[in-house]
Amino acid sequence: MAKTLTIQIRSIGEALEGLKGTFKAAEAGGRVREREGVYFTSMEAARNLLTPNRLALLRAIRTKRPGSIHELAKMVRRDLKNV
Repeated sequence: MAKTLTIQIRSIGEALEGLKGTFKAAEAGGRVREREGVYFTSMEAARNLLTPNRLALLRAIRTKRPGSIHELAKMVRRDLKNV
């Protein structure tokens, strides 16, 4: 089953508020909701991390399912050190 990665833009203030709420819930013994995803503070920060080469690696992982980084490097014809 394929998993979906959620990518969102949030300000530092929003991220800190979410963290504060999680700590309060945990401290009170309440249930803490698990959140999955990746959050960036700006589109520029997301673009800096998700370069075309990195996106190509993610696509290869998703479609070809390599068993190791070495295998992934061979699949995308890149030097292992750069993968």
